[in-house]
Amino acid sequence: MAHTSDESGQREIVVRAFPEAEPAHQVSQGGGIEVVWPPHSKDLFYRLGTKRMAVQISTTPTLTVGLPRLLFESAFVPSSGSRANWDATHDGRRFLMLKKVE
Repeated sequence: MAHTSDESGQREIVVRAFPEAEPAHQVSQGGGIEVVWPPHSKDLFYRLGTKRMAVQISTTPTLTVGLPRLLFESAFVPSSGSRANWDATHDGRRFLMLKKVE
């Protein structure tokens, strides 16, 4: 399970086993919100300001968390709440986002 946590003092993306809640493993570095983890993707995605970030995650045989990398940056419409208002296809190759029209 992936979600946003503020246990470190700022919002970060963490993953943890389900239904066991501990331990949590921090995924983002320097903050993160609006996590998207497609079921058939090796990457977990999240937003950091106007940046969309990706982190490679492996759960077999044990949890391995890669380093965050920048996918792209652009001013898309941010979510008004804690849930992402953007999404990725099941394989994580394409994204759907809202862009404000002037």
